[in-house]
Amino acid sequence: MAQVDFNYESKKTTIQCNPDDTMKSIIHKFLSKIENTSKELFFLYDGELLEPKKTFNEVANNLDKSINKMNVIVNNELQEEKNDSYLQKSKYIICPECNENIFF
Repeated sequence: MAQVDFNYESKKTTIQCNPDDTMKSIIHKFLSKIENTSKELFFLYDGELLEPKKTFNEVANNLDKSINKMNVIVNNELQEEKNDSYLQKSKYIICPECNENIFF
């Protein structure tokens, strides 16, 4: 028997599974347990997005396979890179401390 610990909103939720269960079924159990049907969640394991079609054994690294336990981070939405459109390019050199023009 294996287990997956989901860390969502600073709460740890443990789901028990078989090593041959797909991540999609494990995620479905997690969503049922927290009573959330939102599709806006994304799951990170080992620094990468979790692939739902793979099984526990295919996703887990060697250390997690040996202890039959893995930790998954859950976030509400994938945040896009922020656009710096509010910044304007200046033709003057600007002081990084006071944000005023530098005069030579």
